[in-house]
Amino acid sequence: VFTHFPLQHRFQPRKAAKWMDQDGKVDEEYKPSGIFRKKWLGKHRHSFPSVVLYLGKLDLSLSPSEWASKETDIMGNLSRINGDLITRNVKVMLVLLKTGAGLS
Repeated sequence: VFTHFPLQHRFQPRKAAKWMDQDGKVDEEYKPSGIFRKKWLGKHRHSFPSVVLYLGKLDLSLSPSEWASKETDIMGNLSRINGDLITRNVKVMLVLLKTGAGLS
């Protein structure tokens, strides 16, 4: 399933596990109500992907200073996305599509 998220989309931070106490140890008294929670499948299909594919343009007609600015923007966006998803073990991939002069 592919879902398009706008660049401004913010992924929710991971919640603390209900079966762990504040010290990070397993709470022996926790009783699960079932195998999966009611909204688990929908959440993992639509809200929290396993891979985020960032598509960017690689304009071959840009000057070195313009490319440096573009590269800074791309790296900033990737850093923000990766920061949102680092606790969820989501892979972030970058794909640059060539455009502009010199395209063969």
